[in-house]
Amino acid sequence: MDKHSVLYFILLSGLIDKSQACFCDHYPWTQWSSCSKTCNSGTQT
Repeated sequence: MDKHSVLYFILLSGLIDKSQACFCDHYPWTQWSSCSKTCNSGTQT
């Protein structure tokens, strides 16, 4: 990783608010439940 990439990463991480960094705060883990999701030509169950 060159120094420009490191600088870009540092600047970008400073722009991300900590509340947006982890979705777990917004969607806490729960017990497993039955569900299905359709994606493209298949269904994930």
